[in-house]
Amino acid sequence: MIKMRDTVKDIINSKAKIKMPLTGASLVDYLNFGISYIEQQDHIVEYIAAGPDMLKRIFSETDAVIKPTDRYVGELWTAKLLYTEKLRSDQLLFSNSEFSVVLDLNGDQNGSL
Repeated sequence: MIKMRDTVKDIINSKAKIKMPLTGASLVDYLNFGISYIEQQDHIVEYIAAGPDMLKRIFSETDAVIKPTDRYVGELWTAKLLYTEKLRSDQLLFSNSEFSVVLDLNGDQNGSL
């Protein structure tokens, strides 16, 4: 069975990863943008990876559901939420199921998101 850390590693190491900074947006705006970006590529967001502080915000500021398994920690809309300590607190990774479309969203230089 594929474990969460293996999925996060595949997302982080994807050669298809696009990095994009965003400024002045709310967390929900970031999430909506990331999902829209993946959907514009004709894919469905399967995974959203985030660090501990960002996951805490996602669970408190959205309709995300906590459903811990060995593959993910919860769900938000169509996506499985993945935990990793390898991302900064202002960073989110969005991916389709094959890791062929990956978006790396970063907050501004001040770390605000």
